[in-house]
Amino acid sequence: MSAARTAVATACLVAALGACSEPEPPALPPGLVGDWIDPSLADEAGVGAAPAEAVALGDVAGAPLAKAPPAPRAEAPYTGELATATPVTFEELQGFDFEPPTWEEVEDPVEAERIGMAQIPEAVKALDGEVVVLEGYMHPIEYENAYVRRFIVVADPAGCCFGVPPPLHGYVEVLVEGKEGVPYHFMTVVEVRGTFGVRTARHPRGYPQGIYTLAIAPKGLRVAKAR
Repeated sequence: MSAARTAVATACLVAALGACSEPEPPALPPGLVGDWIDPSLADEAGVGAAPAEAVALGDVAGAPLAKAPPAPRAEAPYTGELATATPVTFEELQGFDFEPPTWEEVEDPVEAERIGMAQIPEAVKALDGEVVVLEGYMHPIEYENAYVRRFIVVADPAGCCFGVPPPLHGYVEVLVEGKEGVPYHFMTVVEVRGTFGVRTARHPRGYPQGIYTLAIAPKGLRVAKAR
C-alpha cells in the first residue's frame, strides 16, 4: 500500500473511533451551578423553570425541588396583666444571704418560717402576689409526654440536676395552670409570666424548700428573645 493510501486509511480510522467515543457533556449555562437554579436560565438547560416558591436541594443541577420552609408565625402580643408584668432577675432574687433554720435548730415550723421571712429583703417580699416576668432555663419536675406541668427555672443551665445545685432562693418553682402543660425547651432561655409567690414554709417532711413559686397559664411561657 502506498504512503498516500496509508495516510488516508489512518485518518478514516481515527475519525471512526472518535465517533464511537463518549461525547463531552455540554457546558451548563450560568445559574445552574451550585445550590440555586436561576428560573430565567432553567429552560436553557432543559429542566423547566422552577416555581417561584421552590428552591433546588442538593449540590448538583437538576436536583429535586422543594418548597421553602414557612416563615415562623409571629406570636400574639400579651394583653392585660401579662403585658405589664414586672421584670424580675435572679440577681434580685438571690442577691442576699438566706439560711433558714434546720429542724434541729428550730422545731416549730411557724417560728422557722418567721425567721426565714425576716432574712428576705422587703423589695423581694413585695413581689408576693404580683404578676412578674422572669427568664431562665427549664428543669422539668412533672411532665407527660412532651408537655410539662411543673418545673423549676434557674439562672444557670448547669444548675440543679447537672451541676452545683442552686441555693433555696436561686430557683423558682413554676406551676402550670390546667391540664394542658407547656412544651419543654432544653438548654434554651425561656421567658415565664405569671403570679409570683414568696414563702419560707417547710416541706411537709420537715426540711427547707425553695422559697419562690410562679403560677402561669400555658400561654405564659415563651422562648426568650435574643438580646
